Amino acid sequence: MPSEVYTCNGCRKTLSFDGYPPVGDVSVGFTCPECSKHAKEIWEELDARLRQCGRDGEMTMDYYRHKLTPAQLSTKYGCTKEQALHSIGLCMGYITGEKRKAMSYDEWVKKLELEACPISTIRDIRHAGLIVSEGLPTDEHLMAIGKIVAASARLEETISDCFSLLLGCEPELGGILADSLPSRERCDTLFHIFAYRFGSAEMIRSRKDPNQDEKIQLLSDLFGKIDKAIKIRNRMIHSVWSSDTEDERKAHRFRWSRKDRKKPGFPSDDYSLLSVEEILKDVASIDEVRNELFLFLWDYFGEWILERAERGEGGLGLSQRNGESGPATPPAPPFNSCRAFRRAL
Repeated sequence: MPSEVYTCNGCRKTLSFDGYPPVGDVSVGFTCPECSKHAKEIWEELDARLRQCGRDGEMTMDYYRHKLTPAQLSTKYGCTKEQALHSIGLCMGYITGEKRKAMSYDEWVKKLELEACPISTIRDIRHAGLIVSEGLPTDEHLMAIGKIVAASARLEETISDCFSLLLGCEPELGGILADSLPSRERCDTLFHIFAYRFGSAEMIRSRKDPNQDEKIQLLSDLFGKIDKAIKIRNRMIHSVWSSDTEDERKAHRFRWSRKDRKKPGFPSDDYSLLSVEEILKDVASIDEVRNELFLFLWDYFGEWILERAERGEGGLGLSQRNGESGPATPPAPPFNSCRAFRRAL
């Protein structure tokens, strides 16, 4: 049989075989027995190093060996895609470095964290794939977060005043009713009070579907925006804020979340990196929803409220002009709050 010559992919040596080509695609060459043995030794060494990295090593093997995508890793290990890639990067840095012989993987990771954040005390939550610094964000970030609180308080004040104006009671009583309810129940209750004033009860008695009413559809859209504003408030206020350096332009926001008590398990994490401008956009969106709520009240119930004011009902009164009493002039919206509306009355 004729001899054929092949070049090893590893050592590039040329070998000839008589009538017995090696296993594999001859067009792309082959690996000689010597290099095959060496490759096996390398693989076994890498496998041992990956096992030293624990969970991050398993994630790295799933990514490179089993071809799992970052999204699949996120589902399997209960982390975000960014956290999975970060863990893989740490693992690869450890198994390819010489210092791995001097310290364990966990010690090496902790050393990196301390070197990266020398001015901060690090709280290690490696099981979540995140490192949270206890350094405070910049003063500008803290002021922007404070504006979220102030804007949310103004929205809650407007919701409280809507209670009293629509129920026809004094503002103090409306405040007692509104403030006794958690945020979600407060908004749901106000929605149904609005719907009642639109005649939802009568619609049901007439066997009509209130959800088909145009005004109630607009009401649903508005309260969808209010729900979103409340979610923004909760996310911002109940998160941990931190910064790695004193002059960092973006602040780290982190929050655990496990909403359903009926499904116990490892809580998922909610993380973002936000600039001052991004936080202020949320402030503006909350203020916009508050103004929209008041304008909605004024458009549909302003005249009715003024009529009640003329009769002195619900703690509403008449304005005084040059010592003479007369009906209050409807103010031109928008207002800062329902309080301003009451004062105008």
